[in-house]
Amino acid sequence: PKTLAEAFMTDRPRIGVTGHVDKENTRLSISAYYMDVLYALGALPILLPMTADEGILLQIARELDGFLFTGGVDINPSLFGEETFTFCGEISPARDEMELALFKAVLPTQKPILGICRGIQLLNVAMGGTLYQDIYQQNAQPYPQQHRQTSPDHLPAHDVLIDENSLLHRIVRKTRLPVNTLHHQAVKDCGKDLAVTARSASGLIEAVEKEDHPFFLGVQWHPERMFPGDENAKKIFAAFIDACAME
Repeated sequence: PKTLAEAFMTDRPRIGVTGHVDKENTRLSISAYYMDVLYALGALPILLPMTADEGILLQIARELDGFLFTGGVDINPSLFGEETFTFCGEISPARDEMELALFKAVLPTQKPILGICRGIQLLNVAMGGTLYQDIYQQNAQPYPQQHRQTSPDHLPAHDVLIDENSLLHRIVRKTRLPVNTLHHQAVKDCGKDLAVTARSASGLIEAVEKEDHPFFLGVQWHPERMFPGDENAKKIFAAFIDACAME
């Protein structure tokens, strides 16, 4: 017979969540929003250690059911072949190294992957893509759309236009979706084998997917902060967790 702990672990899909590490690499943390929404919708979120040890990450990739790459500080421009410009923000080499190594371990398993904000950018860089180090300095938008909102972050700030032939469309059943926006970097050139499946009205990439993967989705907005008051945010996490439950 199973122990209580074993029963709990098998009842809820186990989702590895990447966190933030401080500049001294002494303190690992995570926004409660991510953990709360995963737990509320029936998953068991697990904050992953800040290590690039291949053996540990291969074991994590083997034993967990899905992986959430969360928001956070900027990605080191050297990882997509650029020097660091003055308008690039804080970077975390330890986190970059860990998340890229984790992605390398996880991708061959075909287990569900969800990237949010920094997460979509990390997935894109891991697949050979590039980023705008600052969209206001480098991306000539048709009009000055706000992407780092000043309104409360659980409220939508602009719409995204969704490709009808996409996982995201199958999840939310919409071609136009109101989202919040809390970023100054974004996907520039899409990585190999990734498809752009949503853009802002000003043309900025807002979602990417890997079409030959069972569940691979990166979004530029923060659905965890819109939950639980937004049904579409709930649908995104519910679909991710359902995919993880099938592992």
